[in-house]
Amino acid sequence: MKDDEEMSRKVFDHVSRKRLAAMKAIMRRRISAYARENGYEIQTWHVPEAADSVWHVVLRSKKGKPKLDFMARVQHDSTAQRLTIAMMRKPWFVTYESALAQLQSVYKATRS
Repeated sequence: MKDDEEMSRKVFDHVSRKRLAAMKAIMRRRISAYARENGYEIQTWHVPEAADSVWHVVLRSKKGKPKLDFMARVQHDSTAQRLTIAMMRKPWFVTYESALAQLQSVYKATRS
């Protein structure tokens, strides 16, 4: 059985700086669309350019729904073209599997 750390981490290969920028742009579009369609607004969008950083995204409900707060440690090795994302925080009702599946979907959308 996988431990929590293993379950919350995903490694993506073949991620150049250009592909990482494309992944960030797709994430922003998808999160904005989700927020608009579900009565949320982006309260925090902290997705720095640094190779080793913490991404923090918070969606605040306009209708009294629970806040959606996601935080992940992100490490990008541009030489090896490897991206590692480890979830640090997520809403209690979102599984690690579903959060990482969304990241996998973004990764696949940037295939050349």
